[in-house]
Amino acid sequence: QHLLGEAKKNKPLQYLMGTVSFYGFEFKVDENVLIPRFETEELVEQTLKLIDQKKKKHLKVIDLGCGSGVIGITLKKLRPSLDVTLLDISKDALRIAKENAQRLNVEVTVKEGNMLDNETETYDVIISNPPYIKEKEELDSIVYQNEPHIALFGGKDGLDYYRQILKEVPSHVKEDYIVAFEMGMNQKESLVKLIEQSLKNVKIEVKKDLEGRNRMVFVTSKEV
Repeated sequence: QHLLGEAKKNKPLQYLMGTVSFYGFEFKVDENVLIPRFETEELVEQTLKLIDQKKKKHLKVIDLGCGSGVIGITLKKLRPSLDVTLLDISKDALRIAKENAQRLNVEVTVKEGNMLDNETETYDVIISNPPYIKEKEELDSIVYQNEPHIALFGGKDGLDYYRQILKEVPSHVKEDYIVAFEMGMNQKESLVKLIEQSLKNVKIEVKKDLEGRNRMVFVTSKEV
C-alpha cells in the first residue's frame, strides 16, 4: 500500500522497488542514477557484436558516465575477458555502481572523473550513454521530477558531452578502437557531423532501435 501510494505521487516504480532488470540481470537503482531504458540494452547488444569481431579478446573498455553501471557491468558479465572501467562524476552513482558489481560478482575498476578529461589510460572500447537532452526540451513530469538532471541534460543542443568526449578520444584510444554512443532520436545528423569533425579515418554507423528510431552510433577506426 505504501508503494502504491508513492507511485500515485508520480514516483517511478523502479526507484520504489529499488531494482531494475537490465539484459536479464537485476541491478540496484535509486534517485542518484538514471533508470536504464530498453534502448541501452540494444546499445550493449550491438557493441558486443563489434567486440566479438575483434581478434583480440582482452580488450580494455571504459563506460563513461556509467551511472548505475549497467552498461559496463553487463559487458563484463557477458564477456569476462574484458577489462572494464566504470567512470562517473557522481560519487553517489559510483557507490551504486560498486554495489551492482558486487551483486553480479564481477571485477571492474571504478573511477571518479569528468568523462575523459583527467583520464590517463588508453582503451580499445569507449562506450557511453551520456546526458543528451536539450536544456529546454520538455520531458515527462515523472522523469523531470525524479531522475538526476546531471544524467539527463546535455546543454543547449544536447551535444555538450559528446563534444567533451570526442575531443579527448584521439589521445585515449588504442590503434584499433570502437566508440559506441547512445543518442537522442533526432540527433543523427548533428552528432555524425560532430564525429566527422573530431575523428579522422573512421567508419561511422548509425543503428536504429527496435522501434525504428536512430538511437545508436558506432565509430570504428577501421573495418572490424
